[in-house]
Amino acid sequence: MTPGEEIFAGAHAYIGHAVLVAGRVDEDALAAAFDAVVRSYPVVGAALKPHPDGGHVLVTSETPPAISVVAGDPDDLLAGSVLDQGVRLGAVGLVRDGARASVTLSLHHSVADGAHGVALLAALWSRYADAVEGRPVVVEPHGYPLPAEQVLTARGVVKIPLDRLPRVVDCVPPAPPVEVAAGEDESEVDERGFLALRATRVLLTVEQTAGLVALARAEGVTVNSLVSAAILLAEAECRGCSLAHLLHVYAVNLRPMVSPPVGAAEATNLVGSAVYPPTTTSPTELVGLARAIRSELESQVAAGLPLQTPLHLGDAPEEGEPTTRLVVAATNFGRIPELPSTAGSVFEEYRVAMAGKPIPGGSRHAVSGTCVIHSFGGRLGVEVHHSAAMAGWERRRTGRVRAALVSAVR
Repeated sequence: MTPGEEIFAGAHAYIGHAVLVAGRVDEDALAAAFDAVVRSYPVVGAALKPHPDGGHVLVTSETPPAISVVAGDPDDLLAGSVLDQGVRLGAVGLVRDGARASVTLSLHHSVADGAHGVALLAALWSRYADAVEGRPVVVEPHGYPLPAEQVLTARGVVKIPLDRLPRVVDCVPPAPPVEVAAGEDESEVDERGFLALRATRVLLTVEQTAGLVALARAEGVTVNSLVSAAILLAEAECRGCSLAHLLHVYAVNLRPMVSPPVGAAEATNLVGSAVYPPTTTSPTELVGLARAIRSELESQVAAGLPLQTPLHLGDAPEEGEPTTRLVVAATNFGRIPELPSTAGSVFEEYRVAMAGKPIPGGSRHAVSGTCVIHSFGGRLGVEVHHSAAMAGWERRRTGRVRAALVSAVR
């Protein structure tokens, strides 16, 4: 695996794309749909094995695809899901409680980023609708997705010196806030060895989301930059620090930035990073800060800097003056496509689930997680995954994010 993929193999990292469903979910139809997805996208049914010389290699799984079905709380998105990279890189779990259920498609992060996962989520539900309604369940064979490094090199992206990129390697992740007591700031591990993560979510109404879209258009910014601004303002307020003590690092989907274009499922992790370093003169109101964030992004995109991220993973940092800025991270999964509905069931929400194991020798310090931004059914969502000790902090932080966004459209 390439450096950009191996990072996630070492952490056994999975991203779950979950849908909450009101009504009946046909277990047999879901199993048929997942089988068709595995046969269409063989990387979902592949596995990872350690290589004798270090790292991991992609191999064919010896275990046939199957879904897990458990009775329980549908909000427990990963209950029963078989997340074992030595067995299979994709899994589907159905958790149901009477007339309510959640269905989660989990994909190993080494082979699928957010955009890739969302595409396969749509493929799963399209095939589910076919199975439920008695149509042939389509199998459309695709090749294995390519690593970002290979995709970029084939499109003429040349690696530039590391010292020309925004410096983030010496920044420090935010430490647990002072209200997290000593001895309680370690991330717990569940019975499977995965970090026991909780999720704190913000979900705007359809009307509030439409108001943000209208505001973004009127002010010449984007919804993403408005959310980024709200996240930065909330972090500064909660920590009682100035914006200049923070560094906003966020993921950029590189697929629209390359030519010829790359399909969502044609690459593993075709994601770069953009950086916004606030200064003492940065705007401190939402729209002005959003405008500054967007302007900086446009400059970095014009210079091709986000395209460099995958090419420098694993590189040793250049020597220089270290910084004490706190990293505030975000990623945007974009608009989740409308999923085909079937008789007797209604899609209520889209949610994200995260799973990963502690890296041997690495820190298990409880830190604020990456803010995951998405929209589904016309509603903007922002969620953070974190340890139990951080629950109170994340409620306050995300509450301020919500307040900043809602007040902007009143």
